[in-house]
Amino acid sequence: QRQFLYKTKLVLRSWKDGGIINIRTKKNFLKGIYGNLRANYNVAAYHRGYTGFGSSVNLNYKTDKNNLSLSYSQRASDDFWKLYTETYYGNNQLLSSQNTDMYSNGHNFKVADEYSINKKNIIGVVVGGSFRTMSEDSFGESGSINTSIANMNLFNSMYANLNYTGIFSDGGEMTLNADYSKYNIGNRSSQSHYYFDPMLTPSRDPLIYHNDSKEFIDIY
Repeated sequence: QRQFLYKTKLVLRSWKDGGIINIRTKKNFLKGIYGNLRANYNVAAYHRGYTGFGSSVNLNYKTDKNNLSLSYSQRASDDFWKLYTETYYGNNQLLSSQNTDMYSNGHNFKVADEYSINKKNIIGVVVGGSFRTMSEDSFGESGSINTSIANMNLFNSMYANLNYTGIFSDGGEMTLNADYSKYNIGNRSSQSHYYFDPMLTPSRDPLIYHNDSKEFIDIY
């Protein structure tokens, strides 16, 4: 329903007439099962190929008293980069290189259900979450030192909602909500150094120059 309200004067020193468009929407009364499915895939090449893939699905089931919806999406991709440097110290030259591989993967979902006990009492529940993981692995060479680094990051979240809506005889409404959420954040990093003499023989114990760190946080 669209309503056009004319002859509404504007402020801010305007001597012209304006208008307001009032749009009222109606609920979706389509019953049964309906939804959609999407997917995409991309490939790119630069020295080597790297790819990405994504998909999503949305489903709805509606009856006279119940309205159930489900949505899910996923996205995964990989990437890489290479770095080469040349450094000169007088007549000496130092060559360095670093190769890095990156990968990410994420999932999202949501389930919602609304049930009408009668025309004046409605209950609903919503559950959803998001899960993402990102990793990065790199290997570098600089003179007689090789360095290996591995990093992993994650972010997970879950939430839930329980709600009730009561409609009074005079048209007023009362809504009650109960919510719960949880977040999980993590990081893991590992770094190793390998030393070689001019004959490419290991000259030091790599465990001496090794670093491992982990960090995880839970929030409720």
